[in-house]
Amino acid sequence: MSDTKQAPEPEEMRRRIGISRRELIRRGAIVGGTLAWTVPVIRSLSQAHPRGSPVFFCCFCRKPRQGPHTGQGLCIDGPTHPSECAEACHEAGWTSPEFHSGPTPIDCTALGGCEDHHGQGPPSGGGGYGRP
Repeated sequence: MSDTKQAPEPEEMRRRIGISRRELIRRGAIVGGTLAWTVPVIRSLSQAHPRGSPVFFCCFCRKPRQGPHTGQGLCIDGPTHPSECAEACHEAGWTSPEFHSGPTPIDCTALGGCEDHHGQGPPSGGGGYGRP
């Protein structure tokens, strides 16, 4: 006597799982074919949309917390949100944070603060913060 199991007969398999072997293979092929087709389509759709327009930021701290105000401020690189700018100014010992963002490069100068790329004052249309 051997202990090897034999594959169940087709009728027995049908009774166990409720569908025939042929139907099981057919359904598996449909699901597999559908998955094989949808994955490349999803990838191509996600790559077709641009990631968005570039955004430029400016964080300027207007007054030192201690000592005389010389008329010059402090430009800080890195913050991408008004609250990050306020925190960075505070950590650096400055007050009166100004934060701007926009679709064009923004220059930050110690005398002028945040200015658009052409040096014509605060950027227009981009989330000003701090200064009216």
